[in-house]
Amino acid sequence: MGNDLPNKQRRSFRRPLVFLIFTLVISASSSTALSSEQEKPETWQGSLELGILHSEGNANTQYHYFHFHAINERNAWRSFLSLDASNTLASGEIVSERIQGFVKSDYKLLDSSYLFASGEYERDVMRGYFHRGTGTLGYGNQIIHSEIFETDYEIGVGARYTNYSIEYRKDYEPIINLRGAIHYHLTQTTTISQKLSLKAGDNTSIWDSETSVSQDIIQELVLKTAFLLTYTTVVPQNIEHTDSIIRTTLIYIF
Repeated sequence: MGNDLPNKQRRSFRRPLVFLIFTLVISASSSTALSSEQEKPETWQGSLELGILHSEGNANTQYHYFHFHAINERNAWRSFLSLDASNTLASGEIVSERIQGFVKSDYKLLDSSYLFASGEYERDVMRGYFHRGTGTLGYGNQIIHSEIFETDYEIGVGARYTNYSIEYRKDYEPIINLRGAIHYHLTQTTTISQKLSLKAGDNTSIWDSETSVSQDIIQELVLKTAFLLTYTTVVPQNIEHTDSIIRTTLIYIF
C-alpha cells in the first residue's frame, strides 16, 4: 500500500472523526465549570514489573520481561505512561525482542466518564513488523466501581501506521478502537481481571485479550500471572495469525 490513504478510506474515516471531535468539544465545554470546582492536589503513582513469559505462535520461546507504568493526576487531567520490553538471550546476545510504549491523557468529565487521547508504539520483528504506531481520540466510562467489582470501557477513532519487516511495505489506515475491562476482587488480596480490545481497520483488525490473577504479597509487592492472546486478521506471508503468551511477574508498587 502506498504512503497516502486512498480517497475512499479518507472519506470513510472523515465523518466519524469529525463527529467524535465535535462530541469531545461539546462535552469538554459543558464540564469545565464542574472540573474547576473539584480541584485536587497533584498525585503520582507508579509500578515496576519484572518476570518471564513464554510465547507461542510466531515466537515459540521464553522471554525476560520488564514493564514500567506511571499515573499522574492533576485536577481534571489524568495521564498514563507505560513501557514494555522483553527479549530472549542466546550466548549473551539478543536473538528476539519486543518493545512497546504507550501514552494517554484523560480529561475527566464526571466522576466516571472522561475524554482521552492516546498514542502507542510497538516493535516486534517476530510478528512481522519493524514499527507500528497507533493514535486514538475517544470517550471512556467507568461503569461500576465498588470494593468487589469494577468495569469500564473506551471507544475511539484514530489511525494506524505499520512498517512491515517481511514484505518491506508500509501501511496507513483509519481504525476504530474499542476496549473493555472487568476486575473482580475475589478477596482483599486477590483480583481476577479480564481485558479485551479491538483495533479494527479497513485492512487489518487486531484482537487482544488478557486474563490475569494477581495476589498481594505485601502492601507494595504483587505476584501476577496472565494469559494473553492476540489475533490479527491479515498478516504477512509465513506469519501466524494468533500469538499466545503466559506471563508470570512480580510487581513493585510505589
